Amino acid sequence: MSTYDDASLIYYPSGYKEDKIYSLKPTDGSGDLTFTRASSATRVNADGLIEQVPYNLVQQSNTFNTTWIPSGLSRTANTIANPLNGAVNAYTLTLNSGTASKFITQPISQSGVYTQSVYLKSGTHQFVQLLVGSDASHYANFDLVNGTFSSFGSTIDATIESVIGGWYRCTFTYNTSTGQDVYIWAVNSLSSARAASTSSSGDFYIYGFQLNIGSTAKPYFPTTDRLNVPRIDYTGGGCGKLLLESQRTNLALYNISFSGWSTIASTITANYGISPDGTTNATRILRTGSVRSVVYQNISVTNGQTYTVSLYVKSLSGTQNVRIGADNGCVNPQGAETFAVGEEWTRIEKSITSTQNSWNIFIDNVESGIGCTGTYGALDILAYGFQAELGSYSTSLINTTSTAVTRTQDAAFKTGISSLIGQTEGTIFFNVNYKQLSTTARFITISNATNSNLVQFYTSANSSTLRGYIAINGTIIFDGTIKNLNISEFFKIAIAYKSGDTKIYVDGNLLITRNIIYTTGIFNVLNFANQFNNSPFEGQVQSLMVFPSALSDTELATLTTI
Repeated sequence: MSTYDDASLIYYPSGYKEDKIYSLKPTDGSGDLTFTRASSATRVNADGLIEQVPYNLVQQSNTFNTTWIPSGLSRTANTIANPLNGAVNAYTLTLNSGTASKFITQPISQSGVYTQSVYLKSGTHQFVQLLVGSDASHYANFDLVNGTFSSFGSTIDATIESVIGGWYRCTFTYNTSTGQDVYIWAVNSLSSARAASTSSSGDFYIYGFQLNIGSTAKPYFPTTDRLNVPRIDYTGGGCGKLLLESQRTNLALYNISFSGWSTIASTITANYGISPDGTTNATRILRTGSVRSVVYQNISVTNGQTYTVSLYVKSLSGTQNVRIGADNGCVNPQGAETFAVGEEWTRIEKSITSTQNSWNIFIDNVESGIGCTGTYGALDILAYGFQAELGSYSTSLINTTSTAVTRTQDAAFKTGISSLIGQTEGTIFFNVNYKQLSTTARFITISNATNSNLVQFYTSANSSTLRGYIAINGTIIFDGTIKNLNISEFFKIAIAYKSGDTKIYVDGNLLITRNIIYTTGIFNVLNFANQFNNSPFEGQVQSLMVFPSALSDTELATLTTI
């Protein structure tokens, strides 16, 4: 069996853009999954670092007449080939006559280390400045004729790199706590002051602006509204997996800087060390007294609901006992757990069912005991990414500042693919894991949008049992348990269906055989959810394949062997 040659549809998560996950086969777009998530989110990237998705923080990164605000210049779209793939979609910025400030800007709050990057080419204007708004300490000027630059103030770094055909990629790195906007500014020379005016009425070309966290310009990622971007996740190492999660809200405010959190016998120092996102934004929490050392924040919760608190933490001095949890004052402990934390980053979590409508979520040094009493130990740690979310397990990090933030549900599906799915016979293969148990069922479905023709794998609510349901032309071929799952461990499952001979293989073993006779089936929808009630799949997808014929026992065993 040649897997690639025989399969009609292959997803192996790698290529994607806003709204889309590319199929490895077919390559003409007819198999691409539609993807939606009406928010940004985080993932673990190939370097093992937590990263915003998309990492380009500006909207409309190459549509400079939408969310970008102009002053003293005009913008013309699609005037020249861009330097990356040659498509004619770069912009011309033409400066107005007269002496004035001439720039385009986009509002975006920044706090920490950031890198701006943009592709620029001179027309009849030569010098361009990049700067961050509301912070007079950082800016850099670029000469688009000679390929040189000058940086000023406390700018960390700037570069100018020749690309092709007179295009340069200009970058500008800085550390700011007050940044509010990004600017592309026309100036007179390499020595021009910050936000200087110019009498030039020339023009220059621009393509692909990016703002990313960190001190290195990442490969350019185009954006429109920054929504609906899939996450290829590398948690645990190895190859990337498509990460799909349900909606969650982080109720913990300032979850990285811990600004405004209350303290007892402890000090908070923001931006003390390198965090799991690779930048210097981890917060030090240090015990300063001989009593309970605690950092806490009050949040509103709902009586009777289960929440999970979690924290990325590492010790700054050997192994320490760190406790996280929630209480409503020392007299009413809600729940907590103490973890032995070493000098490597780890994520600790505790699920708690509330008996109140208000909590103090906290980090402390209680080694044993409950509430605010017990045995106290040392506390000198780096903390990052405190999360308090409704649910019985933690999900990917949701960063907050002054308000709670919601990451909306991931959804991936494809309609109108009857030509890629066998109608009289076929094979459907998944290599997936279920990330956690859930209070609701989690589904993967192939169907014709009815119960009459339906192949469905799912976990029931609060259960680690994988179940299956297969119906063709209204005849139920299988409805029952497939296997008990080890949460977060990948498994391989394939169903080969053919009238009189339908089989399910899991992890190399034949589990189910059915000899039910049926007539032609109709399948045309693939959905990582239950299409009838929108209960989503939640976990990681390593690969998915569809074959237009029922594979043999030998082929099925080979395909599904771990």
